[in-house]
Amino acid sequence: MRNPIEPTGNERDQPIELPSEVWSHILSLLDLEWFIKHFKNLELVNTTFRDLINDRLFWENLFISFFPQDLPSPLPEDFNWKKEFVTLYTQQYGFLRPETQKLIALIVAGDIDRIQKSNISIEDLKADNLVLIKTATRLNQRDILEYFYSLYQARIESAQAATESAQEKKEMEQEFKLLRWAVLQPRGEVFVSDATCLAAEAGRWDLLFTLLNTPENPVLRNYKLFRELYSSVIRSEQMYMLKRLNNFMVRHQAMTLATPSTARIGGVVKCYLSKAISIAASKGATSIFIKLSHQLHQELIQNEQELNNAIASSARTEKIECLKRSRDIKKFHFTNTLETALVSAVKNGHIPIIKYALEQQFVRINQQLDGRTLLSTAAYYYQPKLVQFLLANQADPKLALDELIRFSSSIRENKPHYEEMKSILQQAIDEREKLSAVVAPTTSTNADNPNLFFDSSEAANPQSTSEQQKQQNHTVTFS
Repeated sequence: MRNPIEPTGNERDQPIELPSEVWSHILSLLDLEWFIKHFKNLELVNTTFRDLINDRLFWENLFISFFPQDLPSPLPEDFNWKKEFVTLYTQQYGFLRPETQKLIALIVAGDIDRIQKSNISIEDLKADNLVLIKTATRLNQRDILEYFYSLYQARIESAQAATESAQEKKEMEQEFKLLRWAVLQPRGEVFVSDATCLAAEAGRWDLLFTLLNTPENPVLRNYKLFRELYSSVIRSEQMYMLKRLNNFMVRHQAMTLATPSTARIGGVVKCYLSKAISIAASKGATSIFIKLSHQLHQELIQNEQELNNAIASSARTEKIECLKRSRDIKKFHFTNTLETALVSAVKNGHIPIIKYALEQQFVRINQQLDGRTLLSTAAYYYQPKLVQFLLANQADPKLALDELIRFSSSIRENKPHYEEMKSILQQAIDEREKLSAVVAPTTSTNADNPNLFFDSSEAANPQSTSEQQKQQNHTVTFS
């Protein structure tokens, strides 16, 4: 057998030359989450790879494949496909587990074969507010939806064989109501108001628009039903759905006679930013919460900058006072909106939302909201995963335990959970006391510096380091 020929030093330094079609195929096999974070390094592989990564058509195809409904119309001449895709993708999916992001990429590609080989479980389908089901429904991937439905049916059949309670079966049917509607919609009969909410949650504006224009649809005349619709739109986690519904409602109300119910609906539309942030936090619609809280924060920062510019330019006293009043109003609005939203997120155990708020320094780890710290609220409402997350990020267990005991008189039916939470907090106190006995205390603490805990701020809110430095003086936390 001939020995393999060793490459010379010069040959080792030569870039790898392959046809562009081969490089395109290699690029298509890369993990999208990893690719977005490291595509600048990939440009160093060779000139062909660099050209592909900077190719407008490559990013245009990605944008249209993932977010066809988010395409602006008319399209701006300077539309940056790469920047817009990376921003939208990281806001929409950047907070998800890498495994989930890989499955989403397969759904977008319609790769049913690899989907079937991925060992997707019922828990995977339920995770992250049904993001896999919603993505397949939004992009109308029928084969994948049918496969997901077969997994659901198999689980129902196994539950029946195991003689699980009727209540458990009913709960599962409710959890997968969206999937059942997406697959059986042509053959099933659903109340028009229910179908309206399901179309909204699925991110299907085409269907929602048709249903909203159906004369017998009561959603636009009934405040309670409209609130359910609005909540469904936010659970879709698609900004285009929220924007289009708001635009539709503005036009609709201009042509409709006012009633007490429609007046209340109009109030929701007019205050959509704060209402939507609150609902997003309650329902765990992380991407919507990120986008809207960022928008609200930017409005406050812009007002602060206008005030600083006016002071620096020695503007008239009247103008400065006017800008100060505007700043104070916006700050009050921002503070109240975020405080209400975060308390709701803690009560419902939505870790990604709390993580983002800490990361952006909207709140400090041991700060009280509505009279309690994040940790004591999570313990009070029995959110064990959130409790562990907050403890891992240096939340004060002693402060939380004191608050929990103080509010314990109102706990009745959750007494076992109360004792469990007390035990977890006491254990955390004991462990920290042991640690402090053997480790010399440092002169500084990480407890109120959330930026040290997380590494995903660029994914949630991509911006340059220089931009972040410019905004540091405008960071707002609740007093």
